[in-house]
Amino acid sequence: MAENKKAFMLYADLIHTVKKMKPTKAGELFVHILEYVNDENPVTDDILIQIAFEPIKQQLKRDLKKYETTCEKNRKIAEERWAKVPKSTKSTTGISGIPKSTKSTDTDNDTDNDTDNDTDIYLNIERFSDFRNLEFENIDDKLKDKLKSFGVTKPMIRNTNSTPRQYVDVVEVLVYIFNAKDWSSTMMMNLNLTEERFKLFMRDFIKEYVSNPALNHDEAKFQGHFFNWVKNKLN
Repeated sequence: MAENKKAFMLYADLIHTVKKMKPTKAGELFVHILEYVNDENPVTDDILIQIAFEPIKQQLKRDLKKYETTCEKNRKIAEERWAKVPKSTKSTTGISGIPKSTKSTDTDNDTDNDTDNDTDIYLNIERFSDFRNLEFENIDDKLKDKLKSFGVTKPMIRNTNSTPRQYVDVVEVLVYIFNAKDWSSTMMMNLNLTEERFKLFMRDFIKEYVSNPALNHDEAKFQGHFFNWVKNKLN
């Protein structure tokens, strides 16, 4: 499977094949499937297992290709969006919002420069906030109404304390999630949820995300935490 992909999907109609097999053979088939998705490259001389597994193998390959395409698409979208952030909010050290040291070569000015660095960090946060305010104004009314239903009426900047993004805007993350149709479809399949039930879980998770300032997830962390959160709810 792809790196960091911890789940795969078996289709319900597999039951028609499995019910024609003896329980021991069905068990062998399931073990063979698990070995395959864990990259153990299983080999069997059992012709029955080979025949039963082949269509499953091809479906797993198709699903993996779709998953990788979705990941790449989402990565490009995130990169394009992040590229729009003004350079003044990005650090040359790779940490957005915290600029590379601008100390003078004149050692007599160390104290003044330390103060300047603190001011620069504050100004960069302000610039990021200003940028997000402008972006918020460009959001269409339908999305604004959807955000408003969660109590979000303006940008909400949170410090991630991590690289490469020191700051995230709750609005930016939610708009990304609202538009991540392929990801939503993948989650519904992997979690075996109907669209209605998926939306209910998403609604509750977003409410928790918005109301808790300590939750500073970017898009990727939001998606990962949502998946684990729903799994815990289903157990």
